[in-house]
Amino acid sequence: MSKHSKWAKIKRAKGVTDVKRGVVFSKLSRNITIAAREGTDATTNFKLRMAIDRALTENMPKDNIERAIERAAKNEDGTTLESITIEARGPAGSALLIDVITDNHNRSFGELRKTLSDHGCHPTEPGSMQWLFERRGQIFIENVTDLEQGELDAIDAGANEIDADEAMLEVITSPDQLHAITEALRAKNYKIASSELVMHPKNPIALAENEYNKLQELMEIIEDHADVDEVTTNAIPA
Repeated sequence: MSKHSKWAKIKRAKGVTDVKRGVVFSKLSRNITIAAREGTDATTNFKLRMAIDRALTENMPKDNIERAIERAAKNEDGTTLESITIEARGPAGSALLIDVITDNHNRSFGELRKTLSDHGCHPTEPGSMQWLFERRGQIFIENVTDLEQGELDAIDAGANEIDADEAMLEVITSPDQLHAITEALRAKNYKIASSELVMHPKNPIALAENEYNKLQELMEIIEDHADVDEVTTNAIPA
């Protein structure tokens, strides 16, 4: 997801109702449970550690996190849950990756395919879009009072790339350094708005303002689907 759309999503999340926050927590819980199937020790299960970090940045209660892990440990996680990625082509050849956690593959795919079709987008074959992205760590820091010092601290922590926008910093890391860099910045009292592994576009596609805005509206609709964990695009505003 581009910096602009990701940061907009974070800001929207701050004003969500309690009902919608419950939906967000439900998605995070399923994400943790799926990750915990590979091991319930977050010190050795990198996927679980990232899922927990993401939940904590969303202010998910620790009790909820522990219950999600326990469901996997006791095999009470709903054994039909599966994690899939739906790939789609958007306007001007842009790409969409839709990460889904579902107990009914056909239902989720059918509903999302209709949503995409209604907005002029269509699913593509598996693997046809993922090669346009690479896995990276992405950290957003908000309310940065000294951007220059923030950039220096991020560099010292091991950041690969840094981008500043008003009082916000976007920090890009290698996947295996995401947790360490996040904790190093937290230790310096930076406010972490988001810390997660993302599919980062190799060559972003610039869209005209009207096309980009329409794509953002579609992504918001998709993100509201109960089974959708994350939506990523390689589109950026021209």
